[in-house]
Amino acid sequence: MHKVGVTIGGRTYAIDLKINPLSDTGFVAEVDGQLYPVTVRSLSNPESLDWILVGNRSYEVVLDRDLRWIEGIGRLYQVTAQDLESNVTRPVSGDTRIKAPIPGVITRLLVAVGDKVQSGQPVMILEAMKMENEVRPRPGRVTQPR
Repeated sequence: MHKVGVTIGGRTYAIDLKINPLSDTGFVAEVDGQLYPVTVRSLSNPESLDWILVGNRSYEVVLDRDLRWIEGIGRLYQVTAQDLESNVTRPVSGDTRIKAPIPGVITRLLVAVGDKVQSGQPVMILEAMKMENEVRPRPGRVTQPR
């Protein structure tokens, strides 16, 4: 089970996600004690999320790849999510290292030593919970991999 706090359009929900490690298309979300079976095209490819089946209702959605907003039911909603199982916040490191926001495996590096990184530019792909996450640090220059 994974607990997250999600704020959509100014309303906050505490959600328990029960993800089946053997399924790439479904999970159960518990919101306020109510269980909702959820089906998507692929959990491992967030860019394929263009519809979502909650219970027996289908919704067309458009999801910002940075998870800042979601569009559904004809409206655009701002989204923020917080891991409720982790009580550790990761401060900005003073030694210029990039620290992963969640435990995972680096599957791709998108920059090389010497590259200049712009604000919002992804530098690596971090795989966690069958999801590929783009890591986007502050602007700077890549000095060396560690």
